Amino acid sequence: MNWYFAYGSNMNTQRLFEERLKPEGVPRGERIAGRLDGWRLAFNKRARTPPGAGAGNIVPAPGESVHGTLNLLPPRGFEILDR
Repeated sequence: MNWYFAYGSNMNTQRLFEERLKPEGVPRGERIAGRLDGWRLAFNKRARTPPGAGAGNIVPAPGESVHGTLNLLPPRGFEILDR
């Protein structure tokens, strides 16, 4: 088990666990608040759907921070999220 830092839409419990991980059989682990210093949230990627929408990303930004959640996941959870 390792910690996965979720930001943007993956901070939504239903989206992360119910829509992405649970259907693949990944159990829900511990979940706590987290912050990543030296980074900021950007919408500089194209989303898969709907067409033309932006997707959240994090980019280096000294002096800034991104708030998110830390989620304890087994290796299989990382494989699914990396697709």
